Amino acid sequence: MARKIVLAATVSVLCFASTALGQQWAYKMFQVREHNFGTVARDAKAEFEFPFKNIFVKDVHIAGVRVSCGCTSV
Repeated sequence: MARKIVLAATVSVLCFASTALGQQWAYKMFQVREHNFGTVARDAKAEFEFPFKNIFVKDVHIAGVRVSCGCTSV
């Protein structure tokens, strides 16, 4: 029983670690990784672009983008 718990914990840690390490390569393409608009007037159009440059030999496919709060959209 204890052996199964240790195995399950090890597999979980390795899965989460590989996901985090697997995404680190993308950070190298962005000079700016976050932006804070500060206070924005209601109904104001606030935009910010995150330019990036593909520094790798292979093509990059952006499969998804997410925001850190529910008050913005991509």
